[in-house]
Amino acid sequence: MELMPESEWPRTVEAAVARMLSALTAEQRELVRETAFPDLIRFHDNLGRWIRNQFGLWRGNKELMEACGLPHPDDCSMVIIEACWRRLRSELERSE
Repeated sequence: MELMPESEWPRTVEAAVARMLSALTAEQRELVRETAFPDLIRFHDNLGRWIRNQFGLWRGNKELMEACGLPHPDDCSMVIIEACWRRLRSELERSE
């Protein structure tokens, strides 16, 4: 898998969520949305790794790390997953 170049890294949580949602299939978005909040940790090893690699969290994306408010890439990827979950849930509520 080719990594996203530094010039394309998202610099905010909102930008990371938008980028992530555009990369997920409809089925993947539904899986995240339907997961209970305490169970989101199940995505740490797969989706979380993708976020850490693609968004440069292990390669120096300090702006995104600061936007997440946490000093470790693992924690930052969970902030992004949780924000994605909230956005997906919010979109579902608006459509009902």
